[in-house]
This record gives sequence, structure tokens and C-alpha cells, in this order.
Amino acid sequence: MNWQTVEDQYHRDNKFFAQLVGVWPRQERFTKFSIRLVILVIVTIAIITEVSRVVLFCSMDVLLDQVVYLDIGITVLVKQYNYILNEKKLKELLNEMVADRLTERPKEELEILDTYYRKAIIFSSIYKASIASSALMFISIPVIPPILNIIAPLNESRGREFVYPAYYFVDEQRYYYVILAHMVSMALVLAAVYIACDINLIYLIHHGCALLAISG
Repeated sequence: MNWQTVEDQYHRDNKFFAQLVGVWPRQERFTKFSIRLVILVIVTIAIITEVSRVVLFCSMDVLLDQVVYLDIGITVLVKQYNYILNEKKLKELLNEMVADRLTERPKEELEILDTYYRKAIIFSSIYKASIASSALMFISIPVIPPILNIIAPLNESRGREFVYPAYYFVDEQRYYYVILAHMVSMALVLAAVYIACDINLIYLIHHGCALLAISG
């Protein structure tokens, strides 16, 4: 097998998600920077609106309610920019993984590499499913009141719900769908960044474990 074949086979999963959020080292420069800019704008607006809610409606209850969402939003930027700032190191690690696969090895060593690779696939699949399902649950929150209005109507319609608590400095009912579109975008960005960054770590750790098993 040549280099590209090995990369496509063993990095297919993490490459796909890393390209979605602009952290794949060999991604086209313009595309990479465009994606990073879009994500930065979406996340920055989300953080500003969350902080504004705490400042304007200052109370311990609001702070405790908001701090989890703020933590998640800030972590998105920390995760992504950790990969951006250490792009060369990530590229070296990914290259070493491919080089290890291209090295001629006894059958037993190849089986060890394959065993740990399959373990990495299982763990990354579980992680992707958990993150995606969590994001989907948050995105589905605004859909619940209209459904309940149909299947269990009250004397008056239930109020509209948002994906997460925030203050946008505009009439929330008038600009409901604009706000909702941004919140859904934030949830999708969050899921994509978490998956892209963390499954890379899963594959790298399992590859390192495989090499230790071979050397031991």
C-alpha cells in the first residue's frame, strides 16, 4: 500500500471530522481558514449572549444556570485552537502513524496494530454517538412545545423554547427563528469540534498502546 491509501484507510474517520472544523493539517489553506472564521464568529456570539444574560439578570440562580453553557462554549474554542496552535505536532504524529503502518512487520505485530485500531474504532463510535445524541436532544428542545400543543393542548399555547439560555439584545419573539438558527449552529459546531478533537486523541492513544505492546 502507498502513503495515500494508508492515510485514507486509517485516518478516514478523524480526517472527515477534522476537515469539518478546520483542524486537519493537510486541508486546503483557504478552506481551513474560512471554516475557522465561521466557527469563531458563531462561538464568540454565543459566549457574548451567554455572558450578557449573566450580567443583565445578575443572580446566583442565573449564574449557576449559565456557567455550564459558558464552560462548554469556551472549551470549544480551547479545543479547536489547541489543535490549530499545535498543527505541526499533530501533522508529525499523523505522519508517524502512517509510517508505522507502511513499515514491514511480522504478522503478529500487524495483528496487534489491527487489534488496537479496532478498539479505537469502537471507542470513537461510542463517543461520536454520545456527543451527537446530546446535541440532538438540545436541538430538539424547541420542537417539544409545538408537539405538546397538538397532542396535549392547553387553554393557551405553550411558550417558545430555546436551545440554551442566552440574551440577544433583541425582541426574542420577533427574531425567534434567527436566534434559533444561531443556537442550532452553535450546537452543531460544538458537537463537530468535540468529536473532531477527541477522536483524534482516541486513535493516537490506541496507536501508542499498540506500539508499546509490540515493543514489550
